[in-house]
Amino acid sequence: MRISMDYEIPLHHYFNLVSFYGLPEDQSIGVVMNGLDGLLNIIGEGESADYYSQYDDGNGDGWLGGLNSIDISSGYWLKMSDTEPVMLEGSGHPYNVQRKYELHAGANLISFPAEGEWYINKVFGEYEEKIDIILGEGESAITSDLILDETLNSNWMGSLNRL
Repeated sequence: MRISMDYEIPLHHYFNLVSFYGLPEDQSIGVVMNGLDGLLNIIGEGESADYYSQYDDGNGDGWLGGLNSIDISSGYWLKMSDTEPVMLEGSGHPYNVQRKYELHAGANLISFPAEGEWYINKVFGEYEEKIDIILGEGESAITSDLILDETLNSNWMGSLNRL
């Protein structure tokens, strides 16, 4: 028996960078995004889906594109229409602390598998030296061998210091 945990992800107008640390068993877009007003597009790494409403009464709504389900290891850009801030709410099975990510050369759009915030230098361990840049929503960090932040014992600089 797996215990379910609730999640709440605040979303604002335009693009939001999100990931999930828990997902329901049915990870289809329609289930995970059910009831989320104003969602126009979901963009993943190399795949996307657009929401369409065929009828004014809501019958025939659906998704078009190559992205059909949400992967707990992936990150996503959610494009919201011109709406007030909303909350993406759901319930799912907790993250796997033993999860391993298959990263390739170049940009990777991956999830952050935990609730809360963590300092960059505490997240990557022995793999930190293989990462040059981390981009978040409106913030970034770049590694530098020239600057050492003594308070964090880190070689990252930029506006992003916690995931």
